[in-house]
Amino acid sequence: GPACKASEADQKEYLHTCQLTLTPLKIGMDMEKLNKLIGECAFDQCIAAQTGIEKLQIEWLNECTVKFKEEEEEIKNTIESGLCYIDGKSYENEQKWEKGCISYHCKDGKFYSNDLYNRDCGHCSAKNDPHFTTYDGTTYDWHGHNTYVISQEGSKSCPHHYVNSKFKSCSTGLAGATCLAEIYFQPFNGLEIKIIKAELPHHLKFSEIYVNGFKQFIAVKPKGELQILKGPHKEFPVFGWFIGDCIHIMGFNTDGLMIKVCEWYMNVYAHPSLASNLYGLCGDWDGTKSGDLKLRDHSIINPPGGGFFGFFASKNVDQNFGKDWE
Repeated sequence: GPACKASEADQKEYLHTCQLTLTPLKIGMDMEKLNKLIGECAFDQCIAAQTGIEKLQIEWLNECTVKFKEEEEEIKNTIESGLCYIDGKSYENEQKWEKGCISYHCKDGKFYSNDLYNRDCGHCSAKNDPHFTTYDGTTYDWHGHNTYVISQEGSKSCPHHYVNSKFKSCSTGLAGATCLAEIYFQPFNGLEIKIIKAELPHHLKFSEIYVNGFKQFIAVKPKGELQILKGPHKEFPVFGWFIGDCIHIMGFNTDGLMIKVCEWYMNVYAHPSLASNLYGLCGDWDGTKSGDLKLRDHSIINPPGGGFFGFFASKNVDQNFGKDWE
C-alpha cells in the first residue's frame, strides 16, 4: 500500500487529531483496539493529505465517530438497564443462580458472588508437600513429579469435568517435597483453563491464566465482582475472581466442579450431582472412606496408616495409586 510521506511533525499532528476525536469514545472499548484504531486513523489522514483528498479525512472521522458513539450509547443503555450479558445472552437485573458451589447474581450489568460456599458441595484439598484430604476425609501424602488427575467425572480418559495438576519440586521446604505448579481445569466440554501459579514472593494475581490458549490475568476487583474469562475470539461462560488471596474459577450455570487456588494449597469443590462418580487423587465422594483410593480399573488401594493410633506412621500412599492417575 502507499507510504505516509508526511513530516514527523505532521504525523504527530494527525495522531493528535485522531486521539482528540476518538479517545472520548473509549467507554467500554478495549484499549488495544482503540489505540490500533487511532493509528489507522492517523495513517489514513496522512494519505488523504498527501493525495489532496481532504474529503476522505473528514469521512473517516465522521464514520468512526458515528460508529463508536452508537457503541457507547449501547453500552450506556446496557448499564442503565442493569442487564447482564454472558455467552451471547442477556439476564435480568437481580436474577440469581444458586445451584452451583457458590451462588451469584446479576447487579447493574455485572455478576457478583456472595462468596459463601454451598455446604451441599463436597470438597477436597491438596496442600504443598503435597498432603491430600479426599472428599470423604481420607488423608495421605503423594510426592509425585508429574501431572496427575486431581478429580474428574467418571474414570474414562476424556471426562466432561476434570481438574488436573502438575507438581514440581518445591523451591523451599523438605527435600523430596513437591508443590502445585500448574492447574488444568475443564468446567465443561470444549473449554480448558490452564493456570501457571505465580511463585512466591509474587502475589497470585500475577498467575498466568490461559483459556483455550488465550493468555490473561484475573484482576483484583471489588468484593464479589466476577470476571468473565476470555478466549482467543470471544468471552466464555466461565468466571474467575478472588476471594481474599485465592483465585476461584467456575463455569456459568453449571453443576460441575469449581476450583480454589491459594498460595499453599488448592481446593476442588464438587456439585452434589457428581457424588459417587468422581475419580482421581481426591477420591470418589461416596460418603465412606473405604473406597476412596480407587484405581482406573476400580480396584481399591488401602490408605496409609498404622503405628500408635495412626500417629508417627508414614502417610505416604501406595505409589501404584499416584502413578495410576498420571
